[in-house]
Amino acid sequence: QIFVGGILILFMDEIVSKWGVGSGVGLFIIASVSQQIVGGFFSFSALGASGFFASWYGVIFGNVPVSMSPFTAEGLQNLLFDPGNILALFTTVFIFGIVVYAESVRVEIPLSHARVKGARGRFPVKLIYASVLPMILVRALQANIQFLGQILSSQWAGMPAFLGEYSDAGQPISGLFYYLNPIQSRGQWMW
Repeated sequence: QIFVGGILILFMDEIVSKWGVGSGVGLFIIASVSQQIVGGFFSFSALGASGFFASWYGVIFGNVPVSMSPFTAEGLQNLLFDPGNILALFTTVFIFGIVVYAESVRVEIPLSHARVKGARGRFPVKLIYASVLPMILVRALQANIQFLGQILSSQWAGMPAFLGEYSDAGQPISGLFYYLNPIQSRGQWMW
């Protein structure tokens, strides 16, 4: 399955690149990120599914429990500040706006020709020229570091504390591996 999936991705990448739409792999990454944003926005998680139909919930459909009104202090706090709620949506839209603005800014460098006197022109250069490859490499390095930390914690009983300590669930709770672990929630930003 992995081989066939890889061949299909290469084939679709060639088709997308051939027609000049852009980098096929970049478009697949954008599609994956968009799917995660929309999926997180609507929070397609089954709550007690029975049979074929499940009860779906999310930010749009009211992530506040049925017993709690969104107009109470507790309901408003749940709606705004719980992980994956309205605050995450506003932050995503804000960051998206900043990235779109920064990507559209161009700096024009004035050019003058030595052979032709008086001929001037401008060469537009994007202010931010970025691709997805550095992000892929950083995330792969981070995943390898996490993997190494989990292997060391399970196989090396006398692992030094400065490298890290792991909980029973296999999550780093202190040390170097804790600080190299990606941020998963709002609480981890603060402390």
